[in-house]
Amino acid sequence: MFNNEIIEGLAETFKEQGVINPIEIDEDNIIVTGAMRYRAAKLAGLKTIPVKVLGKMSKDDRFVRQAVENMNRDDFSPTENAKVVEKLRKIFPTLSQEALGKKIGKSKKFVQMYADSI
Repeated sequence: MFNNEIIEGLAETFKEQGVINPIEIDEDNIIVTGAMRYRAAKLAGLKTIPVKVLGKMSKDDRFVRQAVENMNRDDFSPTENAKVVEKLRKIFPTLSQEALGKKIGKSKKFVQMYADSI
């Protein structure tokens, strides 16, 4: 699931620069976003890293937040994009393609392209 080469590269960067973007956790200290950053920081031997506490979150809010982060990764595939769009359509069946796009920081055209590929 995680690309070890990317984690190793992040670890090297963290040794030099530290962790720039915090990981995000919920009220139970479960990582919402930043699992790769967390693994890289551990590999780099860092004892502390920046953390943003999001508090209580619904399952749907957690999914949207993770989708926003993951869909902006270079290695996120078209198939993964299509799966996210499909799940968003199920979570928010009354939202337009434009509104779904806004939820994840993408255009209506992006949502339409992946909605049509399902």
